[in-house]
Amino acid sequence: MQQKAGDIDSPAFVLRVQKECSMSLKLRFALFSIILIVVSSFAAWSSVSSLVEEVIEEWAVRYAEKQVLYDRQRTLQPLIRELALSRQFAQSTALLNFARNPEDPDLRSQALKEMENFRYNFLEMNYFVALHKSGEYFHNDANNTYQNNQLRYVLNPDNPADSWFYSLIEQKREIHVNVNWDAELDVTKLWIDILLTDGDQALGVVGTGLNLNAVLNRVAQESEPGVTNIFVDHSGAIQLHQDSSLVNFSSFTRPSDQLHNVEQLIDEQEDKALLRLAMREAFRQKDEVISYYINIEGKRSLMAVAYLPEIDWYEVTLIDIETLLPMDRFSGMFLVYGLTLIAMILILNLAIRFMVLRPVSKLNKAMEALSEGKLPEKALKGQAEIGHLMQHFNQLAHSVGQTRADMEHQLELSQKELERAKRTDLLTGLINRRSMLDLLDEQHRKTPNDSNLCYSLIWLDLDFMKEINDRYGHGNGDRALQSVAEIMRKHIDDAVLGTSSRWGGDELLALVSHTQAYQVLAIAEAIRLEVERSRPAYAEQSPHHIPLTISVGAYVVKKGDSLNEALHHTDTALYRAKSEGRNLVRLSNETNLNLKNSREGVTNP
Repeated sequence: MQQKAGDIDSPAFVLRVQKECSMSLKLRFALFSIILIVVSSFAAWSSVSSLVEEVIEEWAVRYAEKQVLYDRQRTLQPLIRELALSRQFAQSTALLNFARNPEDPDLRSQALKEMENFRYNFLEMNYFVALHKSGEYFHNDANNTYQNNQLRYVLNPDNPADSWFYSLIEQKREIHVNVNWDAELDVTKLWIDILLTDGDQALGVVGTGLNLNAVLNRVAQESEPGVTNIFVDHSGAIQLHQDSSLVNFSSFTRPSDQLHNVEQLIDEQEDKALLRLAMREAFRQKDEVISYYINIEGKRSLMAVAYLPEIDWYEVTLIDIETLLPMDRFSGMFLVYGLTLIAMILILNLAIRFMVLRPVSKLNKAMEALSEGKLPEKALKGQAEIGHLMQHFNQLAHSVGQTRADMEHQLELSQKELERAKRTDLLTGLINRRSMLDLLDEQHRKTPNDSNLCYSLIWLDLDFMKEINDRYGHGNGDRALQSVAEIMRKHIDDAVLGTSSRWGGDELLALVSHTQAYQVLAIAEAIRLEVERSRPAYAEQSPHHIPLTISVGAYVVKKGDSLNEALHHTDTALYRAKSEGRNLVRLSNETNLNLKNSREGVTNP
């Protein structure tokens, strides 16, 4: 038989050698071949079985790591959003002032307005505020059930049901997420508790609640068969589980021997020790997923643990490898190997190299690349069951790539949304108070020391806002505030002219680049006049409606003014406008300018 050297590795040559050698050995080595086949089949079965198991285990580890990172965004995204919003709630100036002096009726009124404003921003439109000094507990829900009656009850340190509050105050825990049934309110929720502080002093606890069933449904319905996601606290007490009967209520205050602990799901003491070790390592390496193989109910399972600093919980993912990727799915491949050994006993090494070792090597390299975050440039191809395995890998690689892209996209959107929510008032679309303070600080820093005029401030407040809310409802009050904000934005918001913001409640504040009093007054009067001429939505409800008007205070900031002084002068002008009859514009600066209008409302001291 003549054969070129370059053709030795060709499939046609391999088949020809197989046919000729098998026929020549058929009679002379039948018995020897049978023995060799049996031995080789056993060896092949053992080696390939071990190889496939290693591939599955390595894949399971990578899958678990991706699953945990994915769950962090998928399952906990609403919780993380509510947590960020609750932090803003706890930083509210109105709440802090009220918590310091709960007996002040004006501060109480302002705080209640702030609570109701935040209620519309929370996902399930509910909140609670518990004050340390007075023990008062305020709450309202999405149905506005407790309108004008938000004070639900008074906390008592001797009442076991209130021990959660005093424990948080005593330990000064900034964040606490807990599943609890509130006997007074008769609701069971996943509560987000944020400490209300004044320096080192704990003034109270605020937050919101999420529907427990909705959170549990996300955990249960979005999990793969054979994958169990469990969220636990530092002690291992179960906070979220697919089986709601294992979820601990009020785990923060209950004795440890009365809690469902994740260790109770693990059989062996050695495996429980591995769980504790994994939790310590995950807490120390906060961006890493720690995984170990353990036995659960006699089955080999993979345990992956990650620490979630956003809510101070751990995610424990238990993967039943046999259920997720059962070994019997590869039984056909073992059969092919046995049949191949019978037909190709003389070219065993070559067959293994072409049919097993090379594809597995490519698959292993592809998996190593995938574990490093590199997706394969092209799909892997193979024959028979090896080809099916590669198809599974191709699907896995595609799924991982798509999941990663979706996660990155979702994370980018979430970051943009959080940043926008952080700097923007959600009701009016204007920048919020914190952003305006940053802008004013920047304006002070960049103004030259030798400049006599810096900038101007316009501070407006809606007249009779409480009466509008009381008569027409907070919805109409919000729409009135939105329309005034839109008018202010139209007259002021410009890259050169200035920026407007929601300063708090029904007050808006604008920074204007003009430094001439007549210019600032003209802008303020134009805003006041357009608001006065506008027809609010609630006007359709009554022919004798409350007019929508504003009182405006303005101040031209001078060289040497501090920010607090500038705000004080502007506030003084606004106070004058309201005290002198409302629907007026008043300028705080001493000047001889006298700008007339239809009501002769724009004057100077």
